[in-house]
Amino acid sequence: MSQQDGPYKALAVIDAIRKRPGMYIGDTSTPDHLATEIVDNMLDEIANGHASAGSIQFQDNACWVTDNGRGLAVYDMKLSDGTIKDSIEALCTELHSGAKFDNEDYETLIGMHGVGLVVTNALSEWLIIRARDRNDRANVHVYTFQNAKLTSKEITPEPDDGTWSTQVGFKPSSLYFETLDFNARSFGERLILTQAKFQHSQFAINGKALPKMGFEDLVRHYLEINPNNALFNLSHEPSNNQKINVFITYTPSDQNTIIKGDVNLRVCTGRFMTTFQTALKKVILDKLDKKRFKDVPDNLLLLGLKLYISMTIPEPRFDSQTKTRMTLPVKNELIDPLRSQIEWFINREGIMDIIHHNIEQRLKKSIVKVKTSRNNRVSAGNKLRDCLKTPGKVIYILEGESALGTLKQCRDTETEAIFPLRGKVLNVESNTLDAIKGNKEIKDFLEAIGPKSSRRYEKIKIVADADPDKSTCPFHQ
Repeated sequence: MSQQDGPYKALAVIDAIRKRPGMYIGDTSTPDHLATEIVDNMLDEIANGHASAGSIQFQDNACWVTDNGRGLAVYDMKLSDGTIKDSIEALCTELHSGAKFDNEDYETLIGMHGVGLVVTNALSEWLIIRARDRNDRANVHVYTFQNAKLTSKEITPEPDDGTWSTQVGFKPSSLYFETLDFNARSFGERLILTQAKFQHSQFAINGKALPKMGFEDLVRHYLEINPNNALFNLSHEPSNNQKINVFITYTPSDQNTIIKGDVNLRVCTGRFMTTFQTALKKVILDKLDKKRFKDVPDNLLLLGLKLYISMTIPEPRFDSQTKTRMTLPVKNELIDPLRSQIEWFINREGIMDIIHHNIEQRLKKSIVKVKTSRNNRVSAGNKLRDCLKTPGKVIYILEGESALGTLKQCRDTETEAIFPLRGKVLNVESNTLDAIKGNKEIKDFLEAIGPKSSRRYEKIKIVADADPDKSTCPFHQ
């Protein structure tokens, strides 16, 4: 067989990114993720004490990101195959290249995978990098890429006024995105968060300096808490680059529950949130008035909770390149050591009174809902472990209470619900409609998902073993 025959292909790096861009940047509706990758590099310099200022400029469907950090190192770089390549060219053309693979250059990682510049280069019409020489800052290295190929590199003299060290500009290609418009607001919110956590930093977008505020003030804004209301801070810091800050309170409301968090300057959800909520529920259950409340669903323990968890860890893990859900377990290192502080908070005067009040109000409403209307309500006797938001993103169907296990601990309680089926569901293919309507399991499930005109969840996902008799399951397709 000749070499060119056969079904297999080996794509070059740039071609592979262009073929499957979603694999590297997730959503391709906008080029926001390209800008995020470059902003991550700027924030790495801020978070590790190498820079104090940065800016983003959006103009004519292009983006420029500037910071006053150390500047990119320019030298002859040895690649994994032993060949030598200009370091800036390598950062823009070689996947998994950069200073993020040990803790020598960055103790805390914002960007992590060493793919940002390469992906931005691959999916842009042009990319320009301007970096001051680390040894002679009066000289600027200028690299120009067109259609992902290096077309020029030069050194130009430019007096150093101290305002910048690195400038990265790019124009996304319309071949890979539905629109070339950037969401400047989302970047502003992230940079305001960074300013709040690192008071020495200052950012601007499109030439306008962003407002500065203290971190607690920003958290109050996120949680919609009045400045006059108490907000408690629980914290643990085992090392300089590993710490957790928890801002928490309860308000008299059985509806207005807000739970948010950030990891390494990135607002996200994740296991750290559900792990903390589990620890909080355990402490509350020990204090709960058992005479007033018996067999209360544990999700009711969070009614009226205002919670913000901020974490810094050396190398976080996320479930995708877009980094919206942090998956690294931190129970032993950061959550468990907070147990005594959680108990201190729950024992504060008035906290358990608010929790009791919120549960009581919700249970009263549940009784009224069951009596008056069942259109889009869930009765108190339903086995559904509901999420806090309606409509939620997904409801998981499990095989019985015993299957709850890990899913109950790691789900996103804001948007993910769980419905455990008891035993084998009635065979709807061989039974009458009256029998189907009268089956409790089916009635409870239909009540949980809501009527066809107003579903309570966007998706239904089945978590089950591949049984030999799966063809008898009414949910099997």
